[in-house]
Amino acid sequence: MIGHRFENAKDFKDALCDLAVKRNFNFRFIKNDKDRVTVTCADEDCQWHVHASRDGNLPTFRIKTSQHEHTCGGGINTPFHPRASKKWVSRKVVMKLRDRPLYRAVDIQRDILRDHGVRLPYKQAWMGKGLAKGILHGSDIASYDLLVWYAAKVSKTNPGSVVIIDTDGERFKRGFFCFHASLDGFKRGCRPMLFLDGTHLLGKYGGILLGATAKDGNEGFFYLAFAIVDNETDDNWTWFTSTLGDAIYGDDDYTNIITFISDRSKGLVNAIAKVFPLSPHAYCLRHLHANFLKSNGQLGKSLKDECWSLIMKIAYACTSFEYDEAVRSLLATSGQAHHWMFQKSDMSHWCNYLFRGQRWGVKCTPMSRNLLMHG
Repeated sequence: MIGHRFENAKDFKDALCDLAVKRNFNFRFIKNDKDRVTVTCADEDCQWHVHASRDGNLPTFRIKTSQHEHTCGGGINTPFHPRASKKWVSRKVVMKLRDRPLYRAVDIQRDILRDHGVRLPYKQAWMGKGLAKGILHGSDIASYDLLVWYAAKVSKTNPGSVVIIDTDGERFKRGFFCFHASLDGFKRGCRPMLFLDGTHLLGKYGGILLGATAKDGNEGFFYLAFAIVDNETDDNWTWFTSTLGDAIYGDDDYTNIITFISDRSKGLVNAIAKVFPLSPHAYCLRHLHANFLKSNGQLGKSLKDECWSLIMKIAYACTSFEYDEAVRSLLATSGQAHHWMFQKSDMSHWCNYLFRGQRWGVKCTPMSRNLLMHG
């Protein structure tokens, strides 16, 4: 309405976009600068128009003239509104994205259609989400630039931490983070046992997060160290495990041999064998289960479940009698599953009876059933 004030030209134009989407019409700019904005209806024969300009020397904008009625009747006859830009989308989803970091572009499409009656192309929703993430978290590039500053601050505020940033020229290559409090807690309160794994990062530039996790006295997860790398390569896993070894054993005050548990990633298996040649290396039973299901899809669900139940008995067998009985049962149930187990997997890395690593008295709990047990 005439006399309505806005903080600046941007707020005025944002309000125009909201009105156009809500009333289902489009407009075009006649004048558009930092001091004045004039818009008319997209239909050249329509009398609807609004003009706003600065209040004297103040930054605020005020509507000076306005014609509220659309003589064209309004309406754009399409559910894909031209004013539902990526900027408009970002304003509508920024608060939801703050509360729901995993808010997807398809969720944005659904919610915008439900709340505003506008159908968004997937690309528009995806770009709007990207702008909203920038508003909430800042630039991805600027975040990487801050890593060197962050490393210096960690070293200053948490002395004894191991933070290493590798660069390729001026570009970030990889980074390793092990806080002194975590390192001290692992040495003083955790079994000499570490779980290693990697997961994909979902940011603009991708990458892999590598992690080393222990278990505390209450069977809870205890995070020791993590690294950001470009991919799960032999080189990156060797660098991560080597840097981890330097962090743990660097002061020569920790002499325990660590037992490692991981999936069967070739780069990780090679890295542990190279950096920690004396350390027992066990395979995670959950990853073995996933590999078994993938490799034996033709067996059918009921037969796969029965075979896996027998493989679990093999994994948890502690005596030769239990082990031999379970192996015979598996062979009688499925020769294919039996062949896969003996030909495709090294049982000495995941079966209790054959695994020669140290036992740490881990009790069989719902949490630990997903991981290879050590006794």
